[in-house]
Amino acid sequence: MSTKSYTDLSNDDAIKAAAARDLARQALQPAETRGVESASPGVDLNLPDGRVVTMGTPVGGTIRRIALILGSEPNGNIPILMGWLKSLMYVRAIDGHIVPSINNMTDAQKLSDILGDQGEEVVMLAYQENWPSLTAKELPIIKK
Repeated sequence: MSTKSYTDLSNDDAIKAAAARDLARQALQPAETRGVESASPGVDLNLPDGRVVTMGTPVGGTIRRIALILGSEPNGNIPILMGWLKSLMYVRAIDGHIVPSINNMTDAQKLSDILGDQGEEVVMLAYQENWPSLTAKELPIIKK
C-alpha cells in the first residue's frame, strides 16, 4: 500500500481538525469489527490535518448505487456531483476506522462533513489520479 502526502494544501485550524476527528470517531466503525473487501489494494493519503484516509475500489454496484442515489436528486445528472459522490464511495477508512457504505445522499453528506473541505479536495484529487475514467480509446472492442 502506498502513502501519499498532500502537504501543499493549507492546514485547517486546530478547532476544525479536532472536531473532524471527534466526528470521525463517533461515525465510523473500528476496523476490526468489519473486514474491507476490495478488488484492488488501497492507497493511504495523509490529509493536511494529520488524518490518514485509505481509499480503494469499492465492492460492486458503484454505478448502480450512484444512479439510485442521484436519480431522486433534482440536479442529479450534474457531472461534478457524480464525481464527488463516486470519489466518496472510494473512501474505505479514516485513521483505521472503516467508513460505512454510502447508500444515500445523507451518508455522502456525513462523510463529506467528516472529511471537511480540504479532506474532500484531497480525496477527489486522489480519486482522479488513481482511478481515472476510461476514455473511448481504452474501451475493449469485441469484433465479430
